[in-house]
Amino acid sequence: CAQGYGHPDFLPWFARGDVDAMERALRQDYQIYGQTAWATAWKGSRADLLLLSSLPAEEVARMRLRPIRSLAEAEAFVRAKHGDGAPAYVIPYGASTLPVLA
Repeated sequence: CAQGYGHPDFLPWFARGDVDAMERALRQDYQIYGQTAWATAWKGSRADLLLLSSLPAEEVARMRLRPIRSLAEAEAFVRAKHGDGAPAYVIPYGASTLPVLA
Protein backbone atom coordinates (compact mmCIF):
# COMPACT_ATOMS: atom_id res chain seq x y z
CA CYS A 1 0.00 0.00 0.00
CA ALA A 2 2.55 2.53 -1.20
CA GLN A 3 -0.13 5.24 -1.23
CA GLY A 4 -1.56 4.31 2.15
CA TYR A 5 -5.35 4.12 2.02
CA GLY A 6 -5.61 6.09 -1.20
CA HIS A 7 -8.15 8.89 -1.32
CA PRO A 8 -8.84 10.62 2.02
CA ASP A 9 -12.59 9.95 1.65
CA PHE A 10 -12.11 6.15 1.74
CA LEU A 11 -11.05 5.26 5.30
CA PRO A 12 -13.68 7.33 7.21
CA TRP A 13 -16.46 5.13 5.79
CA PHE A 14 -15.34 2.25 8.00
CA ALA A 15 -16.12 4.27 11.13
CA ARG A 16 -19.83 4.05 10.28
CA GLY A 17 -20.07 0.56 11.77
CA ASP A 18 -20.94 -2.76 10.23
CA VAL A 19 -21.66 -3.48 6.57
CA ASP A 20 -25.39 -2.81 6.99
CA ALA A 21 -24.76 0.60 8.58
CA MET A 22 -22.35 1.44 5.78
CA GLU A 23 -24.98 0.47 3.21
CA ARG A 24 -27.64 2.64 4.85
CA ALA A 25 -25.27 5.61 4.89
CA LEU A 26 -24.32 4.99 1.28
CA ARG A 27 -27.97 4.93 0.22
CA GLN A 28 -28.51 8.27 2.00
CA ASP A 29 -25.40 9.94 0.57
CA TYR A 30 -23.82 8.04 -2.30
CA GLN A 31 -20.09 8.53 -2.75
CA ILE A 32 -17.80 6.45 -4.93
CA TYR A 33 -15.28 5.97 -2.10
CA GLY A 34 -18.14 4.88 0.14
CA GLN A 35 -19.07 2.23 -2.41
CA THR A 36 -15.46 1.06 -2.56
CA ALA A 37 -15.28 0.94 1.25
CA TRP A 38 -18.59 -0.94 1.47
CA ALA A 39 -17.45 -3.47 -1.16
CA THR A 40 -14.20 -4.03 0.73
CA ALA A 41 -16.01 -4.55 4.03
CA TRP A 42 -18.66 -6.78 2.42
CA LYS A 43 -16.04 -9.06 0.86
CA GLY A 44 -13.96 -9.08 4.03
CA SER A 45 -16.97 -10.07 6.11
CA ARG A 46 -17.56 -13.13 3.89
CA ALA A 47 -14.02 -14.39 3.25
CA ASP A 48 -10.62 -14.32 4.86
CA LEU A 49 -8.82 -11.48 3.08
CA LEU A 50 -5.29 -11.11 4.39
CA LEU A 51 -3.43 -7.86 3.76
CA LEU A 52 0.35 -7.79 3.92
CA SER A 53 1.23 -4.16 4.55
CA SER A 54 2.76 -1.76 7.02
CA LEU A 55 -0.60 -0.04 7.64
CA PRO A 56 -1.72 0.00 11.29
CA ALA A 57 -3.23 -3.40 12.15
CA GLU A 58 -6.26 -1.93 13.94
CA GLU A 59 -7.21 0.13 10.88
CA VAL A 60 -6.75 -2.82 8.53
CA ALA A 61 -8.97 -4.92 10.81
CA ARG A 62 -11.62 -2.18 10.84
CA MET A 63 -11.76 -2.58 7.04
CA ARG A 64 -12.67 -6.29 7.63
CA LEU A 65 -9.25 -7.39 6.39
CA ARG A 66 -6.81 -9.51 8.37
CA PRO A 67 -3.51 -7.69 8.84
CA ILE A 68 -0.38 -9.80 8.38
CA ARG A 69 3.28 -8.85 8.41
CA SER A 70 4.79 -11.66 6.32
CA LEU A 71 3.97 -14.43 3.87
CA ALA A 72 5.00 -16.91 6.56
CA GLU A 73 2.31 -15.48 8.85
CA ALA A 74 -0.25 -15.83 6.06
CA GLU A 75 0.78 -19.43 5.42
CA ALA A 76 0.53 -20.24 9.14
CA PHE A 77 -2.97 -18.71 9.27
CA VAL A 78 -4.20 -20.74 6.27
CA ARG A 79 -2.68 -23.98 7.59
CA ALA A 80 -4.14 -23.45 11.07
CA LYS A 81 -7.60 -22.70 9.74
CA HIS A 82 -7.82 -25.07 6.78
CA GLY A 83 -5.05 -27.66 7.19
CA ASP A 84 -2.22 -28.64 4.91
CA GLY A 85 -2.92 -28.61 1.21
CA ALA A 86 -5.80 -26.12 1.38
CA PRO A 87 -6.03 -23.83 -1.63
CA ALA A 88 -4.92 -20.25 -1.12
CA TYR A 89 -4.06 -17.48 -3.53
CA VAL A 90 -1.37 -14.85 -3.34
CA ILE A 91 -2.25 -11.83 -5.46
CA PRO A 92 0.56 -9.31 -5.74
CA TYR A 93 -0.64 -5.87 -6.82
CA GLY A 94 -4.15 -6.92 -5.78
CA ALA A 95 -5.60 -3.44 -6.27
CA SER A 96 -4.84 -3.62 -9.97
CA THR A 97 -5.51 -7.32 -10.53
CA LEU A 98 -8.73 -9.01 -11.60
CA PRO A 99 -8.46 -12.70 -10.71
CA VAL A 100 -10.39 -15.12 -12.88
CA LEU A 101 -10.81 -18.76 -11.91
CA ALA A 102 -10.92 -20.94 -14.97
